[in-house]
Amino acid sequence: MLLETLQTYIISGCNISETAKKLYLHRHTITYRIKLISDLLEVDISSLDDKERFYIYFSCLLLIHTS
Repeated sequence: MLLETLQTYIISGCNISETAKKLYLHRHTITYRIKLISDLLEVDISSLDDKERFYIYFSCLLLIHTS
């Protein structure tokens, strides 16, 4: 759920409304999930540049697949 949200958020250019449309969710749900991801990672996802966001996303993927 969170990884899919993060992936869609990054692919959507960090646009909350676009992410919500693609996931068929309310934009408040996306905002909540992005805040939750930011809190879990202890970094503000929205303030990072694209390179840093992709690094975080792929790091999460690696963690999931190596567990």
